[in-house]
Amino acid sequence: MSNKEHLIQKASNDVDLGLFSSIRKAADYYDVPNSTVAHRRAGRPSVAETDRISQRLSKQEEKVLIQYIRDLQRQHLCPNYAQIRRMVVKLLQSKGDKIRLGKHYVQRLISRHPELKTRRNRQMDVKRLMALDSDVIKRFFAEFEHLRSTYAVESQDIYNMDETGFQIGQTASKYVVYDPAMGRPIAPTSDNTQWVTIIECMNTERAIKPYLIFVGKNPEHHMFSQNEELPDVIWAFSPKGWTDEELAVDWLHRIFIPQASKQGKHIILILDSQKSHITGEFQYLCLENNIHPLYLPAHATHKLQPLDVGPFSPLSAAYSRTVEEYTPTGVAVLNRSVFTLLYIQARQQAFTERNIRAGWRRAGIWPINKQRLLNDPEIKNFGRTTPEYQPAPVKEGPNHLYSTPKKANEIRELKAQIEAKVTPRTQRAVRKLSHAAIQEYTGAQLLQNELNDVRGQIHHQEVKKRSKRMSKDNVQRSWNLEEVRAAKEGREPSRVQITHRSEDSLRIRILSDKLE
Repeated sequence: MSNKEHLIQKASNDVDLGLFSSIRKAADYYDVPNSTVAHRRAGRPSVAETDRISQRLSKQEEKVLIQYIRDLQRQHLCPNYAQIRRMVVKLLQSKGDKIRLGKHYVQRLISRHPELKTRRNRQMDVKRLMALDSDVIKRFFAEFEHLRSTYAVESQDIYNMDETGFQIGQTASKYVVYDPAMGRPIAPTSDNTQWVTIIECMNTERAIKPYLIFVGKNPEHHMFSQNEELPDVIWAFSPKGWTDEELAVDWLHRIFIPQASKQGKHIILILDSQKSHITGEFQYLCLENNIHPLYLPAHATHKLQPLDVGPFSPLSAAYSRTVEEYTPTGVAVLNRSVFTLLYIQARQQAFTERNIRAGWRRAGIWPINKQRLLNDPEIKNFGRTTPEYQPAPVKEGPNHLYSTPKKANEIRELKAQIEAKVTPRTQRAVRKLSHAAIQEYTGAQLLQNELNDVRGQIHHQEVKKRSKRMSKDNVQRSWNLEEVRAAKEGREPSRVQITHRSEDSLRIRILSDKLE
């Protein structure tokens, strides 16, 4: 509401309260037009409240639509242009408006509401979305602060360990200059897609030695660089190039304990709850060396893992640039020995003091700032079911009469105030309007409750979906319709014969009780 409109309403309210004997005196006191105050008292709306002739939805209807879009965003279901268009069409059809909606209506709708923006959405695993719960974040920080205060752990003794992976020939797409007449731009890349896992670890100031895991069983000479000055790393091998329980313990023995452990000092090691990190041997070795593992909440590492929100992103970009510089034509040989040298170059660019400190700061772990995460819109607005509608609080006082009622009791209060100032005939009309409004409000509330229940059930099914594995013979690798039905019903399949086939239907006849 503009300041001028606020003064006009105050002038009208003061006349009602008897503070001024006439509309003219009240208008002169607040320095507003006398005729405008009179028009407002007669029921004429302001220009801001008057809907434009070309606007298909009223301002009140648009307000509800915008609120619904926000509700969808809280459920991570932001609508696109086509979905918003369908919503508007249904609203118009419910009013009997069947005129074709303009081609650019949605764009104009968004331009009238600058709080709305458009951009590409970012896909994320539903389990990660469900992990964005403020209670989960608070429990993690409470455990971290308890460990730090109990064992007097200093900032340089707080470490984060995580795995990252690369394809040896990995490069990233980029914007290039090209002539469309000669076709689409294509970049040559290496055909080496072999996977390498790297275990990285850092404290709040520096990173320690990396642990590289290649595909293979036993090392061979050609897997290592012929350069006399080999980088200071540890090489390991596994059948698929992934970490496992034995390699995780080996990393503790050969890298973390020698470089991080200090006599009489306690260490906090922040890591995810991957299977190789929670074995008894891994945890006992930590306990024996005054290392306290602090496991991150499941599926929340994209917010709480300092390595994920810090150096890993620039590391991936730096490695892609290094590969492109090494083999711009894609012809040069990229093998495990070359990968080690290229990775160390990229690592020096990514694991800078600035990126390391940024990772800890973004995770809110050091300096400790859990409120940074709790204020994150994705966590603050966490919710997978429709939130209960919370209307804006109505201020009591002279302006209460001019506030839009949000609840049934507010409609009744407004009706009583209006009836006290109008004729009996108008009172009857107002009473009918209030009854209709209360009925509509009640029906909408019932539908809202039903929608909440349905969405809650769907969400419950999404999270706890269970499926029963079908029984099969040792050599069976395919099933027909009767066999699928029999497996679901827990019986032996019957032998079937097709008696009629058409584009829309398939009829079968059971020939015997059991399949021979």
